[in-house]
Parts: sequence; structure tokens; C-alpha cells
Amino acid sequence: MQIYWGDIHNHNEIGYGKGSLERSFDIAENSLDFYAFTPHTWWPDLPDNDEAVKQHHLNGFKKVRKNWELIKQTVQERYSEGKFVTLLAWEWHSLAWGDYCIYFPVDNDEFYYAANLDELKAYAREHKAFILPHHVAYRKGWRGVDWNGFDETSSPVVEIFSEHGNSFESDTHCGMYSHSMGGVDTTQTALHNLKQGRHFGFIACTDDHYGYPGGSGHGITAILAGKLDRKSIFNAIKQRHTYATTGDRIKLDFKLNEGIMGDTVTASESAAMSFAVEAKDRIKTVEIYKNGELFKLYSSLDFMSQHKTGTTHLVKLEWGWDMIASKGITKWQIELRSSNGILDEVTPAFCGGSGSVTELNLIHKLADNIYGFDTFTSRKNAKPVNAVSFIFDGALDCKIELAINGIYEGAEFSKQLKVTKAELIGKDSYVAAVDKFSSPKLKVHALIEEHEYCFSESLIDDKVESGDFYFLKVIQHNGQMAWSSPIWLGGGKLEARS
Repeated sequence: MQIYWGDIHNHNEIGYGKGSLERSFDIAENSLDFYAFTPHTWWPDLPDNDEAVKQHHLNGFKKVRKNWELIKQTVQERYSEGKFVTLLAWEWHSLAWGDYCIYFPVDNDEFYYAANLDELKAYAREHKAFILPHHVAYRKGWRGVDWNGFDETSSPVVEIFSEHGNSFESDTHCGMYSHSMGGVDTTQTALHNLKQGRHFGFIACTDDHYGYPGGSGHGITAILAGKLDRKSIFNAIKQRHTYATTGDRIKLDFKLNEGIMGDTVTASESAAMSFAVEAKDRIKTVEIYKNGELFKLYSSLDFMSQHKTGTTHLVKLEWGWDMIASKGITKWQIELRSSNGILDEVTPAFCGGSGSVTELNLIHKLADNIYGFDTFTSRKNAKPVNAVSFIFDGALDCKIELAINGIYEGAEFSKQLKVTKAELIGKDSYVAAVDKFSSPKLKVHALIEEHEYCFSESLIDDKVESGDFYFLKVIQHNGQMAWSSPIWLGGGKLEARS
């Protein structure tokens, strides 16, 4: 099983978002393994008491109808087995039943004006498609999901995090504040409904409306699959071999007896669990939940127990900022290299938003130990910075070398930064784009030691019953989180728990 990263809920100007279709696919193909553009197609119970909202959506639906053949053609042409998987999809709204995206196993299907959830489910069954609900924790009737109509066969996974916020739990710093639907309803959360006996895995997606898939901090989905093709991705969703992160690409491996995340395994006298985490920042806690309640918590003292001196560290580069009131764009061309160390697993955390709907953020491997980043930053984006993290292997005299070029306020700038690992022990390193107080800046974060971002452990629960379920939650010190899909014991549904 490999971990593949993707965003399967994302919007652009075909509908009522912004940014071109081509740009969306360019961004996704450069930094993701799989992608679904999900144009808005229908809202059967549009509110009659809000004419502005009604017309805004109806105009968007017309754009999708007009461009549907172009969308299908793009999905077909951009698919590259083993390199980049595209999925054909569209989104359906409802006040009463909640919002769903529908995903097809083929790339030449159609959209359908379902009048209610039963019609949508029947259409999905006929076309062997999935309908996956999102922002589920809004109040029922305000476009939160109708859990009584939820069908785990048609909807094997649920989107628990996006730019809307955290739909998994009500106790969170990532509340659902960015839209008008009134925030989290505790009984609507994914966690509450797992406790009621429902079976589903977890995904997270951006739901971005600026044509920027995979944007940092808005959610990203990890899929466990044997290879990268459409069938394998589709089957992994069906089997719930998925997990959700808020944005940082935290690697998770969670097993219980013979099962991996998403599985239902035969109940026995005990549950033997093992997990491994490779984070993109210092780990704050690793938490195991049983039947929705905290079962085991690991924190810094546990991580220190696995401390050993080594030459491998995690490093993060971050660039952007600019003056708080700036409406401009800073363009960056950054070359990262090391002549005497090994750079590995260079992972982007790029950000889009209203700062620009035409600019791209791209990552390039130029040669062994040499990477390039062509990016833009803006105060008007979801975050005013972009970042990459990477594994840096080598002795303390190994050096990071950065060539930084760009355009700020219409003028070109060029900077160099060279720093050794020894100089990053407990210290950050900075360079400013120009000699100005509010200048955009680049920061090399202090080294993170291996035991601070990697942790693995095994444990046994010897008090088990058929129907018990377990999942893993990781919280980094920077606030980014990941949730593994649950693993269940036994074949039957868990009885509702209060």
C-alpha cells in the first residue's frame, strides 16, 4: 500500500467560483496524485426568500451545463495512469438533505437534476457512483446532512474537514465560521454519528472556490492503494482506506489485528494495535479513540523515549508575509540545494485564494538534491505564506543553499541564503526580499529532530466487544491535524451509544 494525496472537492469559474479550469488541473497535476473538479449542478430546494442567493446559484448551474463536455474532455485528457488520476464529479446542494458530491468510476457520464436524496442515491446506484456528503456538521435544514437518509454503501466516506472548518467534532479551534450556516451542531458531527453506529471513513478536501486544489490548511485526503490509477483510487474509497488531514501531509499507518484503517476485522479476545506517524512539524499528541472516547494519549515524554542521536532532521521553509494592508502579489523563484547533504521528501504547503486566480504555485525537482519553487504570495490569500518541508540527512556541517529571486511592487529582487544544520539548532534563519521594514521575507525554521516528528508504538486492548471501533488522531504543534478512518471489530453495526 502506498499513500497518495488528493483533493476531490474543489471549484473554479465553471460554476460560481473563480479561476480557470486549466489552471485548476495544472496546480493539481503538479502537487497532487489525484483530483476531482466538482462543479455545482443543482439545488432542488433553493430558498425562495433569498433572491440574491437563488440567482447566484442558478447562473452558476447554467455555466456548468454549457461547459460539461469541456469538463469531461479535460478529465479524460489529463488522466495519466501511474502519474495523475482524475475523477469525473459534480456537486448537489440541498437545504433538507445536505450537500453531496457524486463521483463516477468512468470519465464520460452525465449530471442529473435529482429532486431529492432518494433520487440521487438511485442515480448513484445505477451509475456505480459514490455520493459523499460534506460540511455535515451544519444544522439539519441548513445544508447539514440528513443522517437519517445516510447510506453507507453509497457514501463509504464522509468529508470531515474543508475550508468550512471541522465537521468531525464540536470541540475544536477550527470552527465552522466562514459561511452563513450557523456553525457546528453537536449532534450533526461525524464523531457523534459514529457513536450512533454509523460506518464511514474520513476524507478532507479544500472546497476552495478560487480554482486552487490542495491549498494548505483547507484539507487534503490520503488514500492507501496498491497503485495509482482510477480503479485503485475508486476501490480505496469504497473500502474506506482513506484518512483526512487539515492540510499538512502527515503520514499515518494504523493497524488493528489484521486490518488497516477503514476495515472491519473479525472480533477476537483482544485488539492488537500498531501505528506509525511521520508528521510535518513537531508532534503535540497522538491519540487513540475507542468507540469515540479517548483510549490512549501519547505526548512529549513518550516521544522522548524513542530519542536517538542521528543525522536525519525535518526542515521547513516558509516565505511571504508582506505589509498587512498590501493588496499586491509577490512572485518568487526559489532554488533549494545541498551540496553535501541529502534532501528528500520535499513536500509543498502552497496556498491560494483571492490574491490571484491566475498565478500558479509549482514545485520542480531539478536534479538530485536540487529543487525549484515558482510561487506567488499575497495577503489576500487564505494564508499570506507558502511553505515546503523536507527531510535533510547529513552531518551538522551540511549546508542548505537558497537562491531567491522575485518581483515585489514591480521591482526585481535577488537574494542568497546559506545556512548549516549546526546554525539551525534551536534557531531560525531569515532573509528579507528588499531593505524595507514591511518587506516580504523567507524563513528557514529551526531543525526538528526525528523523535519530534516521527513516532510509532504498539498496544493491546484486552476488553473488547463486537462492534467496537478505533481511530487515530494526530495533532501537531502548529495546529495541523490528521484523523485515520476507523477500524471496526465484528461484522455487525455498533448499537447506538448515548
